[in-house]
Amino acid sequence: LSRLRGRACFGVNGSIVKTAACGLPLSYFVVTDKNFARDRFALLRQGITSGANCLFSFRVLNEIAEREPSLLASDRLFLIQEINARYGHAKLDPVAFDAWAEREAGLLLHESRRLARGWVGFSKSVDKGVFTGQTVVFSALQVACALGFRRVFILGMDLGGTGTLARFYESGDNVVGSRLELDFDHYIVPSFELARDLCEADGVELFNVSPQSRLPGSIVPKIDFAQMLELSGR
Repeated sequence: LSRLRGRACFGVNGSIVKTAACGLPLSYFVVTDKNFARDRFALLRQGITSGANCLFSFRVLNEIAEREPSLLASDRLFLIQEINARYGHAKLDPVAFDAWAEREAGLLLHESRRLARGWVGFSKSVDKGVFTGQTVVFSALQVACALGFRRVFILGMDLGGTGTLARFYESGDNVVGSRLELDFDHYIVPSFELARDLCEADGVELFNVSPQSRLPGSIVPKIDFAQMLELSGR
């Protein structure tokens, strides 16, 4: 990973363990899950103090305010909103949400996965919020596209393709449960189908740098690390 120095890198959740170990500075650090903030607060603190621009949900910011409010003094903290769970706004029921999203510029819904509680879609207007896709990587992808990146490489998103649902920074009694099996077909797959179509239409190149990833290469093309380095050097 040290070979990625000098490139704009997004990190999500526990990836800060890997990037810090190899001395790779993160440009952006994204955490939206309040459970991660609660259970892995030391890693959250590590991300904040790393100097990365941190994009946190209001629930994550709330956890910081309760646990270690001095961390909020950083001028690199930014609010990232879940599209149907925005601070100060009532959560809409599926029918009302779909009707609202269809009226809003920059929000796109999957053609067939409708009435999905605001989880399946893509936001080109991240100030209005992001669709979760039920994986924080999807939130980071929407931010990357909104910031204007034209070539995006997703590294480490195996989604259980390596044969385990345990995260690389977990072991034994330290493993936290995952919703991956429940969410993969219903939310993750259609979310990345939509992202693929939109990226192709907008001229954004999207790659999955995880050859063992459970997400099919027909949705997001798979390449290896060496290919990523070659392409990112262009």
